[in-house]
Order: sequence, then structure tokens, then C-alpha cells
Amino acid sequence: MRVEKSVSETYVHQLQLINADMDLVFDAINTYLMASTDRVEWAKRGYVHRSSMLEYEAALTRTWRAKRSAVNVQLRGREPVEVGITLLSSCLEANIDLQGKHVPSHFTPGSFHKLANSLHIGWHPDFANLLVSTKDQAHAA
Repeated sequence: MRVEKSVSETYVHQLQLINADMDLVFDAINTYLMASTDRVEWAKRGYVHRSSMLEYEAALTRTWRAKRSAVNVQLRGREPVEVGITLLSSCLEANIDLQGKHVPSHFTPGSFHKLANSLHIGWHPDFANLLVSTKDQAHAA
């Protein structure tokens, strides 16, 4: 049930903008859902605090900005899809601790997808404009 709903989520649309293959999309859905479950469980059990999650997401955003800058320099003049896939791949390889502790291997990628879902970050160089245009068209229909 949750997987079917996930196909219409913004983070999946972000992946479609960069022509991600289905394996990458299914992995994104899987890591997104597992990380969401972890966040809820860890909060219930008192393992993490809201401020720690905000710090973690800020670290992810800083990592995304740094990697986006590097990819933009490395791939200047290349197709936006190529830039986006390279940025995504680079971010998904990142290992970022939460409260000074290692997290499961799905948690950081799933958390990047959470940020992509809320349009805080994106993979395609023009993700914000492209996704806002798509949402505007959907609401107009």
C-alpha cells in the first residue's frame, strides 16, 4: 500500500526528472520508507530528539550544497540529467552520523529523499521550477 502511494510522491518525481532507472526508484522508495519508520520508532523510544533530527537534516543540506557545487564545476556544460544523476549518486554515498552515532545504511539516503520530497533539495539543476510547474498544471486540470 505505501509503495503504491510513494510513486506519486515528489521525491519520486525528482528522480523521474533525471531519468533514474526503476531500480534506483525502487531503492529510493525502500530507503525513504525505512528511514521514515526509523525516525518514528527512534523518537517514540526517546533515542533521538527533534533538535538532533533538525541538525541532521541541516548537515544533509550542507552536504548536498557542497556536492552540488562540485558536480556543477566538474560537469559544466553537460546535460542537466547527467548533472542530476551524478549529484544524486554522490549524495547517496555520503555517511553522516546522527547524534554522533552511525546510522543504518538506508537512513542517510532515505533522509536525502525526505528532503527532496519537501523540495529542500533536488537532483535536476532546475528541480524547483520544473516541479512547481508540474504541480501548477496538475492543480489547473
